[in-house]
Amino acid sequence: MNIMNYVQQYAEQIGGQFTDYDHSKSVVVVPLNGSRYQTVLAITQTSAVSGRDQAVFTSKVCEFAPNIDLKNLLEQNANFDFSKFVLEAVRQGGFDAEKRVQRILAQRGVAGVLAEINLISGDYAQRHYYEALIKQANLNATALRDVLRQAARDISSDYEQAQLLIGVAPMVTGKDAAIQPFFDAVATIKSDYERGRVLKTIMKQDTNSSAVLVLVASSTQTISSDYERRGVLSALVKTKNQSEEVLRLLLDSAAAMSSDYEKATLLMEVSNAYTGDTRLKGLFLKAVETIKSDYERGRVLSALLKNKQIG
Repeated sequence: MNIMNYVQQYAEQIGGQFTDYDHSKSVVVVPLNGSRYQTVLAITQTSAVSGRDQAVFTSKVCEFAPNIDLKNLLEQNANFDFSKFVLEAVRQGGFDAEKRVQRILAQRGVAGVLAEINLISGDYAQRHYYEALIKQANLNATALRDVLRQAARDISSDYEQAQLLIGVAPMVTGKDAAIQPFFDAVATIKSDYERGRVLKTIMKQDTNSSAVLVLVASSTQTISSDYERRGVLSALVKTKNQSEEVLRLLLDSAAAMSSDYEKATLLMEVSNAYTGDTRLKGLFLKAVETIKSDYERGRVLSALLKNKQIG
């Protein structure tokens, strides 16, 4: 988020005047009641705590005097337009997301946090709010389903979506209502690399069901990079609970790859993992027929013969 651009947009929104001195300093003239104006100096600096850019606002209201009620002054300050701007900057920047989510969760529940996230425009801040909600709320399957559906709609960044789903993956197993929404969110990721990261993570869970692995195998069909697809399928070969449907989808996905090398390498991995298993004979031969290179085809056939899957 470019803080000065945001300051300028806000000044225009309230009918104020924005003057940009340089990339780190600007002045906003804020209109008040009774044809009065307040001049606010905005300076950007790097936070010593978070290491991120922040805006520091300074404005002179009056000379200080010992008889000023400072408590009342702070209370009245909450009503100023400037305070609303600070709240919006905190919200959009994702600052103190965990504390804000904790407070909103206590006051308005999960629906309140989701409504707050709807007011956030940036993927980075949204992801931090979602992560805080998932961490703190102990969501049941239905609530997690709703969170995943909203996140799939809200977050457009492949990286931020992948980071969120990688964190959610350990919580999905056993919550049937949330499984399909999880994979629907995976489908919104356009990057083969990021999609592969998420699929590999969900397969690392010890209690994965065959239904989850079926969805993983199906999801590989949309990975266009043969290298990334083979990486996910190789991880799938090593998992437990592989039904015949999972193996069929795995070999179908392998057959659709265009690289003879990646295809042959994967088929040999599958052959070595299922030595003596004749269930796969027809699927193996169908996949081998798609290999154009005589050398790569020979490698696979030799492995199949050695492992007694054909012959």
